[in-house]
Amino acid sequence: MPCKLLEASGAVAAFPIVVDSIGCEAGSDAMTVALANKATAGGTEVVGYGVKTAGEYGAFPLGPGVAFDTACYATLTGTSPKVWIVYHRPPGQNWT
Repeated sequence: MPCKLLEASGAVAAFPIVVDSIGCEAGSDAMTVALANKATAGGTEVVGYGVKTAGEYGAFPLGPGVAFDTACYATLTGTSPKVWIVYHRPPGQNWT
């Protein structure tokens, strides 16, 4: 399964995906990550997590996964956060 590392807000994928887990590392302060069903900024938050303490890690497995039917965009807050998003393509979707 692919894993996308983000250190600022940005697109996770410009095509439909299922997010399997999210890993977070706070930088010098608390951080949050919000995932939306869109390829660009904005849209309605589908999943959101955060880490309260500077330098702390958080791992959030999402069970069977959370589907993003269009695309997936991550909005990050905090100073120097890192977010790892593990995902796969829905059944019947090609990697093109």
